[in-house]
Amino acid sequence: MASGESIWKVLVFVVIVTYVCYITEISNFYPDWNFATNLRPSFIDKIASVVRAEDSREEIEMTAASGELSNKERLELIYKELPEGREKSKRYFSLPLTTTWSGGGVGNQLFEVFALLGLSNSSHRTPLVFQKNGSVLGKMLARIRLHFPALIEQITLVSNPAILENTTDVALHRKGCCRYWPIDELLEKNTSAVVSGRGIYFQSHLYWIHIRPSLLKWMTPSEFAANETKYAFRERDLVEGQVLCVHARRGNFLHTRQAASEANFTQSATKYIIKKYLKKKPGPITVLLFSNDLSWMRETYSEIYRNKNDNESFVQVGNVLYILVDNLSAFNTLIVAKDYCDNFLITAAASTYAYMMSFLAKNGRAKVFYAEHFATPYNTLPRHFNPKEFHLPHWIPLRLLDNLDITQISRDEIQPWATTSRPTTKKANG
Repeated sequence: MASGESIWKVLVFVVIVTYVCYITEISNFYPDWNFATNLRPSFIDKIASVVRAEDSREEIEMTAASGELSNKERLELIYKELPEGREKSKRYFSLPLTTTWSGGGVGNQLFEVFALLGLSNSSHRTPLVFQKNGSVLGKMLARIRLHFPALIEQITLVSNPAILENTTDVALHRKGCCRYWPIDELLEKNTSAVVSGRGIYFQSHLYWIHIRPSLLKWMTPSEFAANETKYAFRERDLVEGQVLCVHARRGNFLHTRQAASEANFTQSATKYIIKKYLKKKPGPITVLLFSNDLSWMRETYSEIYRNKNDNESFVQVGNVLYILVDNLSAFNTLIVAKDYCDNFLITAAASTYAYMMSFLAKNGRAKVFYAEHFATPYNTLPRHFNPKEFHLPHWIPLRLLDNLDITQISRDEIQPWATTSRPTTKKANG
């Protein structure tokens, strides 16, 4: 019989292996969040310093409604404490907003906030967030509130933990990033003052689609944010006619399970949308190009930009004006999409930021297209990602054929990744 010490060593080994596998899975799925650092006491301070450094790089002096705002003054406005919400009812629903306090991207943050509001509405409870004064979560919510105040004003923010004494935990969102988990347990009668949902990401529109009109209304930018965007979007006066916005995601998507934007699809889909939808109407067309890798975007559209210097962002081809959009913060870019994008092309299907741009485009009235493939070949992402539960039902999936033509497909036809040979049985529409 094995000694007690041997059994103990085996148990410790199993726990360590399980923990490493779990961290690897989470890190592969969400590369912006280093799960391991969550265990270190300095984690919160490091995230806060990253946020401040990011803002310091992004901020420029600008004229806002209240007059001249310097970098320092604007940072003070972002990081001021949020006012604590008044008690609106005796029944609350709360989510941990993990991607928000861990420094996740804006797209990830908005998905969790939308889920909080949608689930609160479904359960007839008041949305609640517990945040300590000066915490990273509070500061991240303050950044959102600075640009979209009505969204955060729907949430009761508390710093007194006493309200959490009578709390019931409910396990939600167990299937991964982008799968819907039934909320029957949440909807059951519960005497607890607070129901707290456990989960992360909540990247399915099924949690909030029933309040979509309200979300669009609450995402109206503040006067400050509108003026900030107007000042930062230098090419705004060049935009005219029908507008197609194209978003490309590269960066860490090149090393994760999500499929990054691909040049052939991006080129072909842009031409397809212009020919099939935009050129049927007379007048000028503007194509706004957004990416976290503008050098790649310029190379992808090299046929258009081949005779332009690197500092030239726009080029006219017939009645179509192409503009590489630069120098905008993440929030400014969302507002540009809301104001200008009549049509939207998502070239990295799993990009949450492109998703939120598309959701807001023309205040929810834009025609939205997205790439069929959302994963790199032969990985586990399809277990966690269902396009029907992620993309809105009226958005249009596009498939790239072997001859580089584009065809529209149904959501039932979507394949997670490209096979060795692309389908050629369908003719491209238009």
